[in-house]
Amino acid sequence: MYSLLLGGCLAAAFGGAPETCQLSGRAEHAPPGTWAYVYPPEVKLVSVNCLDSVQLDAKGRFALQVPLSAGPEYYRLQFSGRPGGYWPVPLAPGRRVTFKGDMLPTGPIKMMGGRFTGSPETDREDEFSGLFRQASADKRAGKPDKVAQAQARMRQLVRRHLDSFQAAWWTSAYLAQEPEQRVFVDSITTVLRQHQPNSRFTQRLLARQRRLPELQPGQLAPNFALATAAGSDSLRLASLRGRYVVLHFWHPSSLDPAKVVMAPGSQLTDLVPLYQRLQGRPAELVSVALTPDMLLWQAAVQREPAVRWPQAREAQGYRGRLPEALGFNKSPSFVLIDPEGKLLGIGLELNELDQQLRQLLP
Repeated sequence: MYSLLLGGCLAAAFGGAPETCQLSGRAEHAPPGTWAYVYPPEVKLVSVNCLDSVQLDAKGRFALQVPLSAGPEYYRLQFSGRPGGYWPVPLAPGRRVTFKGDMLPTGPIKMMGGRFTGSPETDREDEFSGLFRQASADKRAGKPDKVAQAQARMRQLVRRHLDSFQAAWWTSAYLAQEPEQRVFVDSITTVLRQHQPNSRFTQRLLARQRRLPELQPGQLAPNFALATAAGSDSLRLASLRGRYVVLHFWHPSSLDPAKVVMAPGSQLTDLVPLYQRLQGRPAELVSVALTPDMLLWQAAVQREPAVRWPQAREAQGYRGRLPEALGFNKSPSFVLIDPEGKLLGIGLELNELDQQLRQLLP
């Protein structure tokens, strides 16, 4: 295997040419000189790993011929000027997938919306992600019957497509994060092990099964050392003993919260009332940004003067050591630890966290 310069990036050349698919589309309001890049799953977004790239034309259009180096999988589409940000796109051999999105015309490139169409995989992704968003909204609105209906349809999609790479992804990234889905996730993991034993998502589900006994309430929380906004990694769990610890995992975004509906806890300002209520009590709030984009994180912290609690960052995102050790894959999300360093809750939503804290610290 060797590399060569191709279309503005170093693309890998393969001994046996992999199957390909076409990824094209339009990014409206793209600044002149914007490039589109596509990367394999789970690699650093640097030129040496790029599979194909092209400069957008004057109307923001692009067309990429993607060698599917990892076979049918979720690949990553990225636009220049947006470090650390990318779109996961399900690709399979011979497909013609189309992207339609919009960018802000000035400042850092901010993707305000976008959608992939044109293949059975993108149609299924639309259906599943739509059900997940509906279930999340109904949960926040206190509609358990609606939540149950949406989750039942999500489980049906997984069962219907057990031989698709998407089934393992949906189970790992979505269903495994919901406590009420545990029985289904445990049973379907065994099935996926037979249908897709080599899938990275199946392997994550199996690793999650092995870790579950260690992640039950009452078990010691994994120790950690987090890089802080001050530039050190001095924030350690051991230094917070004797207090309740609330870990807030979130993902900084350039989206305007006034224009986009976001889950409670998506913005640091959502936690100001919680922080104020914890003042003078034996509790510590720590926000952990799951992003490789340091500038985006720093900007999000600095523009909120009311945010005065510790800010940390996990540069590897969901694949970082602490999220992996805690076995979750969603944001915003909360972890609650007691003064002895024992777990009280993982993957909590803001309202669930609030209820627990009101009982512990009335």
